[in-house]
Amino acid sequence: MPLPLHPLLLTGSCRCTASRYRVTIPAAADRPRNPVDGPDGPIPLPVVLTDHCNDCRRVTGAIVNYWLSAPQVMVEMCFSPGEYDSGAVSGLPAAVGDGGAKAAVEQGMECKTQTEKEGEKEIWHPFPSVVDPSSTIPGCSLSFSHRDHPDHPLTITRAWCSKCGTPLTYSMRERPGAKPWPEPKMVEIVLGTLDREWLEEEWIMPDMQYWWGVRVPWVGRVSVHGLGRDVLVTDTSNAGSARRPE
Repeated sequence: MPLPLHPLLLTGSCRCTASRYRVTIPAAADRPRNPVDGPDGPIPLPVVLTDHCNDCRRVTGAIVNYWLSAPQVMVEMCFSPGEYDSGAVSGLPAAVGDGGAKAAVEQGMECKTQTEKEGEKEIWHPFPSVVDPSSTIPGCSLSFSHRDHPDHPLTITRAWCSKCGTPLTYSMRERPGAKPWPEPKMVEIVLGTLDREWLEEEWIMPDMQYWWGVRVPWVGRVSVHGLGRDVLVTDTSNAGSARRPE
């Protein structure tokens, strides 16, 4: 469903929190429009989408992918040593995982995390500078893959955390000397890396399906209509018994 009309500041990170990001979204009236029109006219950005493309399926290993697709100018990243708590369900520092990020955003405040020491300030970098091969950002914990787009004069960049392996973003930029690509330049952020409190909002559910023409047939049916049958569930991966969902 569409994002709320009021301004938003969405936050997220990799599993170990060494690579964090924030997406600053203006009020609906000030949002750029998606080049892809919907049945009711231009679609405001960002948009949450389901992705059926074969390339992303193979790269991530996920049978289907979910993205927050946002203009690059809305996205910033910061980097820290990170912490990996294998015993935590959410895998996030307490200041983020317990709803602290959302509460801080709603009050118009910066979110202070465990990676921020007293007297130190987080440095947020514009996303285009983060993925620019010519830039050097001290402490950047991302690794990148770059390849030429097969049909357009663009370079495709995928980024993931080099410390915990979490895939984070997919973006494109013009090759040197190429004709400028139409604005807005976009970045796809893996939806599951948003902080948990945002994922629990009903409005974060995908409202577009990309690459529908190459979908795996049963995945397409499930992503639109659901399973259409009961499945067994367990509360954890090693539960002693399975049951019907409530």
